[in-house]
Amino acid sequence: TKGNRVLTAPLVVATSGASKYIVDVTVPVVVYTAMTSDNPLDVSLAVPTTDTITLYFALSEPLTADPALTDVLLTFDATSASALTVTAGANMMSYTATFTAPTPTAPTLGLQILATGIKDVAGNAMAADMTTLTFGAPVVVDIVAPTVASSVLSVNNPFSATDARAGDVLSGTITFSEPLSAPPTVQILSSSAPFVVTGGPTVWYAEYTVPGTFAHGDPPR
Repeated sequence: TKGNRVLTAPLVVATSGASKYIVDVTVPVVVYTAMTSDNPLDVSLAVPTTDTITLYFALSEPLTADPALTDVLLTFDATSASALTVTAGANMMSYTATFTAPTPTAPTLGLQILATGIKDVAGNAMAADMTTLTFGAPVVVDIVAPTVASSVLSVNNPFSATDARAGDVLSGTITFSEPLSAPPTVQILSSSAPFVVTGGPTVWYAEYTVPGTFAHGDPPR
C-alpha cells in the first residue's frame, strides 16, 4: 500500500522514485476461539431450541470485510453444518456469533472458520481452516432427558411394611439418571399435597405424612 501505513511484520519494503511501498506478506491467523452457553446451571451445556450459545473468535490483524455467512460454520455431527452470522467487534479483529442451540444427532458442537473467507486488508487469505477452540471446550447440547433409575418407598407402620395409616410417614428415595436442576414433584395420586423433597441433584429424598383421610390404595407418583 502506498504511503506510511504500518503493517504487521514480516514485510517487504520497496521503493519507486520518491515513494515507499510496504508490502504485507503476513497471512491472518485466528488467535482466539471460545464457545459458551447461557444455561444458568452450566455454561458448557445447552438445552436444544432453548439456550443461546455464543461463539467468540479473534484474529491477528484487521480484515478487509466481515466474514460472510458461509465463512463461519457450526458443526454438529459428522456431516452437517450450519452457517452463522457474525458481528464485528473493535478494529475488525474480534467477532461474535450468537445462535439458539440446535437439536443435533451428536451432542458436541464444533467450529469451522473457512480460510478462503478470512482476508486481511492487503488481501492475504488465512492459510488453513480453523476447526478447534483455543480456550475452553465446545458446548455440549444435552439431547437426553433424565429418567428415574431407581425408586424405593417405605412406611414407618410397625405392623405392616406395605400399608400406611393416618399419621404414618411415607419415605422415598429416588435416583435419577443424571443431575436435576430443581427438585422433582412427588405426590399421592388422590392428594394435591406433595411430598417434602430434599437432597439432590441426582439422589432425592421424599417424605409424606398420611392425613386423616385419603383414598385407599393410591400409590405415590
